[in-house]
Amino acid sequence: MVKKVLKWLFSIVLIVMIILISIPYFFKDKIVKMVANTINTNINAHVTFKDANLSLFKSFPLVSLTVDDLAVANKTPFVGDTLFNAGVGHCRSGNAEILYQTISQQFHRLADNVVVYPGHDYLENNLRFTLSLEADNLDAQAWLQRAVESDPTVAPITTCIGDERLFNSFFRLDSPEVRKRLDCLTATDEQVFVALRSLRDIW
Repeated sequence: MVKKVLKWLFSIVLIVMIILISIPYFFKDKIVKMVANTINTNINAHVTFKDANLSLFKSFPLVSLTVDDLAVANKTPFVGDTLFNAGVGHCRSGNAEILYQTISQQFHRLADNVVVYPGHDYLENNLRFTLSLEADNLDAQAWLQRAVESDPTVAPITTCIGDERLFNSFFRLDSPEVRKRLDCLTATDEQVFVALRSLRDIW
């Protein structure tokens, strides 16, 4: 009787082990796809990986999944106090040259459809600053009217990098009108940026 029970127990354990070994092998692709889809629908980024190893033994009874060559690309960069809608961060306790390097190397190169999420809402005031330099900027005029008429507590206005290129003075360093107002017609882009930031600090 004891031998029969042990035989049955051994058979059950063997079957369970075969199942535990087989599941990762036969259902690996489906499980990996499900995990990737779950991640990508729950975070504001796109996650990819080249290969994955699934184990039901490593952390039993939990499932263990390890991935190779993991890549995470955020969909909408959060820019904090560096880039604002129609403006950039102040430099009262910083360095305008370093800010220029950050803006020009990190943000000027972004695709036009990237959405800007600033740390504060200064859109209306920043657009007025733009118009103080480029009074005929029709895009700035249109966005200013939109900003004045909107309620940011109900429907916050967001802009894209493509929009910023149209009315953010710190993205328009080659504008003849901006350069003329700053008396920087022959200056480098960095010099124009620094002059803009200095003017904005006292504007």
